[in-house]
Amino acid sequence: MVRLSITTVLGLLLTGALPAADNQSARDLMQEATQRLATFSDQARPEAERLIREALSIWERDSTKNREPHADASVILALVLIGEQKYKEAAPFAEQAIRTYEQIAPGVKNSRLALALEAFWLSSRLTGDSERGQAAQQRAATIRTRVIAEKQLADEAGKPPIGDSVRKSDKTLSEHPKPIFKPEPEYAYPARIAKWQGSVSFSFVIDSEGVPRDIKLVRSLGFGLDEMAYKALKSWRFKPGRYDGTPVPVHVYVDINYKLL
Repeated sequence: MVRLSITTVLGLLLTGALPAADNQSARDLMQEATQRLATFSDQARPEAERLIREALSIWERDSTKNREPHADASVILALVLIGEQKYKEAAPFAEQAIRTYEQIAPGVKNSRLALALEAFWLSSRLTGDSERGQAAQQRAATIRTRVIAEKQLADEAGKPPIGDSVRKSDKTLSEHPKPIFKPEPEYAYPARIAKWQGSVSFSFVIDSEGVPRDIKLVRSLGFGLDEMAYKALKSWRFKPGRYDGTPVPVHVYVDINYKLL
């Protein structure tokens, strides 16, 4: 077995000649950090933060080859810091991730970019940079709306059209829709880390069979909660609304609330 001196190892690390070992150790650190965070215990946060910072320092030695995992880790660290109300520390990590995602895939707008934008918004709005933070939040909401629309389009594929007789949920109905199966949505992992809560709003149609259709995101809450709420909402079932005693599709709005216990 060949033994390398500390000087030789450091030289190899700095030149990127040992990326596999670097990457694996960084991934191991991130795995341990995320496992600690998954306990949602405040006691686990300091060690998780330390592990993430260590992983970031490893990836920074070979940043040209590890930009995406570096950005992912930066977002997670920003969420951890937000959950600890360390907003000034969080904002640079979120902003760095935004730049990296946009450089890796220019024009691509996905949930990972949205999460980085939301982390920047939440951290910057309390650090005197509310204008840029608000712009980031609006960009994130646009992405979330598109993601939900794409999910809805895929879910509607092959289903018969709702028709043109959709009615409003008003006094003209002889009977309003009533929920008969309404599971609660799961709490998204990023939102728990950031200790984020609030309400997400949807509009949708309850068809004549009591099934939610044409689900649209009206107000985004972000941090993965919109997608979790959509997943729950599409499984809801209702006793359909009626007009003159006949089941009809009814257009409704709903707020889904998330609250940390």
